[in-house]
Amino acid sequence: MTRSISWCLIICVAAIIVVCAIAKPEYLSDKNEFLHHFVNQELLALLGIIMTITLASVASLHLEFNKVEERVKKRFLVNTRRGVQQGAYALIVLFALSVVLVVVKPLIHSGEVAVALANGLAVLIVFFNVMILLELTHLAFGIQPNCDGP
Repeated sequence: MTRSISWCLIICVAAIIVVCAIAKPEYLSDKNEFLHHFVNQELLALLGIIMTITLASVASLHLEFNKVEERVKKRFLVNTRRGVQQGAYALIVLFALSVVLVVVKPLIHSGEVAVALANGLAVLIVFFNVMILLELTHLAFGIQPNCDGP
């Protein structure tokens, strides 16, 4: 999946969330029992696990890139490394944003639409995490062995 497609998907999901929050806020507000019980420490636990495991995988990818470049004796994975670094930092930023969201959400008293937007942001953050995981998984499986056979 290209970066453009990923961004288009994220923008489409964000638009759907905003439309749902405004048109049918009960779908995303705390009337939705799952979201009511998910956008709290459960969200942080999920994203914390995703971030921890993924950052360990990113470190392994980085070391594998070093091995590949050392075999060829040339630095040619500069853009690939940059993409992996951006994904790793994005996971950290998304986790920090989730912490802020979980802390601020109980303070929202301005109505069902505001709560629906907060819960929708949590859904968008999880979706963004999934997109980063897909990208990193695609990259990891794209590393080919260094052999002469078919």
